[in-house]
Amino acid sequence: MEVLKRIHSILRFLLKYIAIFLNLSIMGLILIDVAARYIFNQSYAEASELTLILAMWLYMLGAVIASDHNTHLRVEIFGLLFKGKKDGRPPCNDCNAKPGNRLIFIRWAYDLVDWAVRRPQMSPVLNVPWIVSR
Repeated sequence: MEVLKRIHSILRFLLKYIAIFLNLSIMGLILIDVAARYIFNQSYAEASELTLILAMWLYMLGAVIASDHNTHLRVEIFGLLFKGKKDGRPPCNDCNAKPGNRLIFIRWAYDLVDWAVRRPQMSPVLNVPWIVSR
C-alpha cells in the first residue's frame, strides 16, 4: 500500500509541473503569435495550431488533476436535494461513480479512438496527426 501511495504522490507531483509547463508554453506561444501579428505584421499559423493542441492536453490534464483533488464538476441539483447530508452529496457520493456510467464513457472513448485510427486526419499547418491532440 505504501508503494501505491508513493506512486500516487510522484504522479501528482509530475502532473502539477506538466500543467505548469503547458500553461507557460501556451502563454508564450500566444505572446509570440500576437507580437508577430501586430508588431512584425507576419502571421504564424504554426503557433496558433500548436496552442490549440497544447490547450487540449491541458484541459484533459486539468480534468485528471481536478478528479484527483475531488474538485471536478458535479450535478448541482443533487446538492440542493440533499442539503441535510454531509457536503450536500447524495448517498451515492457522486453521480459519476456508478459503474454503468463509467462503462458507457469507456465505450464512447473506445469508439472515438477507433474512428481516429481508422480515418487518420492531419492538422492543416503542422501535419500532426489529430489523434495526438485527442
